[in-house]
Amino acid sequence: MPNLIPTARAEIFGVLANEARLDIIFSLLDREKNVSELQKELGLDQSLVSHALKRLELSGFVSARNDGKFRYFRLNKEFAGPFISALDPGRDPGKGNLFRLILAEAPITITILDKDGVFTFVYGDILRKYGAVEEDFIGKPFADFYRSRQDVVANIRRALAGEKVHWISESAEHTFDTVSMPYRDGEGKIAGVLNVSYELPNAPPAS
Repeated sequence: MPNLIPTARAEIFGVLANEARLDIIFSLLDREKNVSELQKELGLDQSLVSHALKRLELSGFVSARNDGKFRYFRLNKEFAGPFISALDPGRDPGKGNLFRLILAEAPITITILDKDGVFTFVYGDILRKYGAVEEDFIGKPFADFYRSRQDVVANIRRALAGEKVHWISESAEHTFDTVSMPYRDGEGKIAGVLNVSYELPNAPPAS
């Protein structure tokens, strides 16, 4: 049931589409920490750290234990490892590049843009389908790649403006179901956009 895939995908990547939560995930790679330690290390407000940890705990990225008056949080590396490997291959918690291996075989593409709409990460089906490599995209504006597809440009620009967008794009050969969502820095400002695309099977031509 293809319609269920974007929904689940949006939920899990929605958790990651926030710079504060990503900073906490990477901070917990070395050891467990309490709210005060994370607040001091990352320079974030206590309320922001607490809210981010709650979201991460509910989604399965972190777990917590009580020790006296403190609550310590640790990264669930088995769950978070593949996502960390995909988003930042240089910070691998020991699970290898499992997520990249999955993406290499699945009809899914993940791209990340900075606040100026420049590609900072590209992986998945689009590389295999077009015989491309990440270096063909990294450091280049998304609008250059979609100059002839103004529908794509318009939807990604909506996400860059702060809107979560779920959209379908069709061509003669491919139909993509895409979720584009902004991610934010510790001050709540838009830091970029995360795009996750799933290729839907095209309907057979009419006889």
